[in-house]
Amino acid sequence: MYQHLKPTFLGALFIIFCLSMISSANAEDLKVTCVKVVQKYQKYGSSQESLKATIYFTVDYQNRHYKDISVDLSLKPNSRYETSKLQVSAPKNNTTNFKPILFSEVGEACYRKLVGAQAAKVSGMSLSSTTGLNLNNINGGGINLKDVNGAKITNSNLIVIRLINTKNLTMVNNTFTSKIPYAIDIKE
Repeated sequence: MYQHLKPTFLGALFIIFCLSMISSANAEDLKVTCVKVVQKYQKYGSSQESLKATIYFTVDYQNRHYKDISVDLSLKPNSRYETSKLQVSAPKNNTTNFKPILFSEVGEACYRKLVGAQAAKVSGMSLSSTTGLNLNNINGGGINLKDVNGAKITNSNLIVIRLINTKNLTMVNNTFTSKIPYAIDIKE
């Protein structure tokens, strides 16, 4: 009865498409969490902006937990932090099967949520219209800086640093321990 139906290329593609839709509908969410950011240094708001930082992740996927995955971040020479894409290294200790681009995108987003104008305003220290500020060994909380010129933040354990109209800021050896989860729905 169905002898006149022959397999075709388009028919095969349609079957593959349907099978892929079924398998992706059952895909579990991937949860990538930035657990720590170690900021080696960052010069912000000057003609010589630069940064070096390492971000550490955990990954939860299909009842598996992966930890100690990290990427290094940097800023290209002659770039502006607020307008340029960050350079992100290949992930270290990546025992998952996920492509490095995942950690690249999440790493940059995480860093920008913790440092800069895009960072959320938090309760903690708020300083404005200040020159020559020197903060050392701040433990916990966040820092909101507005209209600050010439500041240095070193050896501190912070949640976020929100920077509005801040110039000539140097940050060295700071750690951010705010956990930022990213739930990513995988559809392949």
